[in-house]
Amino acid sequence: MALLNTDKQNEKAAILDRISQHGRLPLWLFSHHSIQLPKNIQQELNKPVRKNFFFIQLVLKGSSEHRIDWNEVIVSENQILFVTPELIHTKPLLNSSDAEFYKISFGKELLSYFPTLFNFFVNPFDSNIIHLDEHSKERVVAVFKLLFEVIEDKNLETNLVISYLHVLLTECNFAYFKHLQKPVQLQNNLSLFIKFKQYIEESFQQQPTIEKIAQALSINANTLYQLVKNRTGNSPKEFLTNRLILEAKRKLYFTDLSTKELAWSLGYTDPGYFSKLFKKSTGKSVLEYRSEMKKISSNSL
Repeated sequence: MALLNTDKQNEKAAILDRISQHGRLPLWLFSHHSIQLPKNIQQELNKPVRKNFFFIQLVLKGSSEHRIDWNEVIVSENQILFVTPELIHTKPLLNSSDAEFYKISFGKELLSYFPTLFNFFVNPFDSNIIHLDEHSKERVVAVFKLLFEVIEDKNLETNLVISYLHVLLTECNFAYFKHLQKPVQLQNNLSLFIKFKQYIEESFQQQPTIEKIAQALSINANTLYQLVKNRTGNSPKEFLTNRLILEAKRKLYFTDLSTKELAWSLGYTDPGYFSKLFKKSTGKSVLEYRSEMKKISSNSL
């Protein structure tokens, strides 16, 4: 049986359907003012899951603890956490009974309503935390309140909900890049690096060659090497390999794929080579890592 099989995923989707606050859009909104969910539903929603939706939480008072891809993340006052669909996310534990927060989940299909991509979702600075100054916080809180208002009014058009969601994401995008600024030399070619990360996310399982990646970005291989090395400390090939190994880890958590099936699903035609690469990258064999993930999964249930 898979660690999180299709039945469990369907069960979680059914729970979300029951608490959805909008009948025509995959969008769920909560705050410290919201009615508390039954304990059994909270426990189910708090289990680790690889979502097919986005999650954003603003903490106004207190803090909350999350686990994202096995890394502990603490969200403090005046901070926003964002989680994209490909990540493994354990929902938060609030560290105080009087915590104040807003959070929203929405289906990734809603992004098709917007004219451009929100680059903070690409996460070029590898930080899922967004820091808000006082003015930004006040605007974001105002938008959350407006979203609550328009969702509760069933007579309003869905376009109004989409518009306020667009404003919220625009605020997040602005704050992300404002407060995660890097030295000037790393600001150069930021848009090109974002395009590189987007391309890797879309094609890593096909294992594109370095030449093909460079061609897709309209640059040469040497420029690509300097771009990725300066920003990440890794070569483009190492960056791609790290992304493949991360995907392998996620699949070992949520599936029962054999080593051969896992290798093939990631574009490796030689399972033996994949096994050696996995152990070199993680220090564990595929079987050892799967056993460790089962223990983590059992402890989270």
